[in-house]
Amino acid sequence: MGRYFGIAAVDLLAKEDFGKMVSYRNGRITAVPLEEAIGRLNLVDVKTQYDTERYNGRRAILWT
Repeated sequence: MGRYFGIAAVDLLAKEDFGKMVSYRNGRITAVPLEEAIGRLNLVDVKTQYDTERYNGRRAILWT
Protein backbone atom coordinates (compact mmCIF):
# COMPACT_ATOMS: atom_id res chain seq x y z
CA MET A 1 0.00 0.00 0.00
CA GLY A 2 2.82 2.41 0.84
CA ARG A 3 4.35 1.86 -2.57
CA TYR A 4 1.10 2.86 -4.28
CA PHE A 5 0.82 5.96 -2.10
CA GLY A 6 4.34 6.92 -3.14
CA ILE A 7 3.59 6.41 -6.82
CA ALA A 8 0.43 8.51 -6.52
CA ALA A 9 2.38 11.27 -4.74
CA VAL A 10 4.99 11.35 -7.51
CA ASP A 11 2.17 11.45 -10.09
CA LEU A 12 0.80 14.57 -8.38
CA LEU A 13 4.25 16.18 -8.50
CA ALA A 14 4.72 15.30 -12.17
CA LYS A 15 1.37 16.91 -12.99
CA GLU A 16 2.33 19.91 -10.82
CA ASP A 17 -0.91 19.30 -8.92
CA PHE A 18 0.20 20.87 -5.64
CA GLY A 19 -1.79 21.43 -2.46
CA LYS A 20 -3.12 17.88 -2.36
CA MET A 21 -2.32 14.76 -0.41
CA VAL A 22 -2.75 11.12 -1.34
CA SER A 23 -5.67 9.42 0.38
CA TYR A 24 -7.40 6.03 0.48
CA ARG A 25 -11.15 6.46 0.15
CA ASN A 26 -13.90 4.03 -0.77
CA GLY A 27 -11.40 1.37 -1.79
CA ARG A 28 -9.41 3.66 -4.10
CA ILE A 29 -6.26 5.72 -3.86
CA THR A 30 -7.12 9.30 -4.66
CA ALA A 31 -5.90 12.87 -4.13
CA VAL A 32 -7.56 15.20 -1.64
CA PRO A 33 -7.07 18.97 -1.33
CA LEU A 34 -5.20 19.81 1.88
CA GLU A 35 -8.01 22.12 3.00
CA GLU A 36 -10.41 19.18 2.91
CA ALA A 37 -7.97 16.83 4.59
CA ILE A 38 -7.24 19.07 7.57
CA GLY A 39 -10.70 20.54 7.86
CA ARG A 40 -12.06 17.72 10.01
CA LEU A 41 -10.92 14.70 11.94
CA ASN A 42 -11.03 11.36 10.08
CA LEU A 43 -10.93 8.44 12.47
CA VAL A 44 -10.21 4.81 11.69
CA ASP A 45 -13.04 2.39 12.48
CA VAL A 46 -10.98 -0.12 14.42
CA LYS A 47 -13.60 -2.89 14.21
CA THR A 48 -13.80 -2.89 10.41
CA GLN A 49 -10.46 -1.47 9.22
CA TYR A 50 -7.88 -2.67 11.72
CA ASP A 51 -6.58 -6.16 12.52
CA THR A 52 -5.93 -5.96 16.26
CA GLU A 53 -4.90 -9.64 16.40
CA ARG A 54 -1.93 -9.09 14.07
CA TYR A 55 -0.86 -5.62 15.22
CA ASN A 56 2.48 -5.34 16.98
CA GLY A 57 2.99 -1.77 18.20
CA ARG A 58 6.62 -2.35 19.10
CA ARG A 59 7.84 -2.64 15.52
CA ALA A 60 10.72 -0.35 14.68
CA ILE A 61 13.51 -0.29 12.17
CA LEU A 62 15.96 2.18 13.64
CA TRP A 63 15.13 2.14 17.35
CA THR A 64 15.24 -1.42 18.61
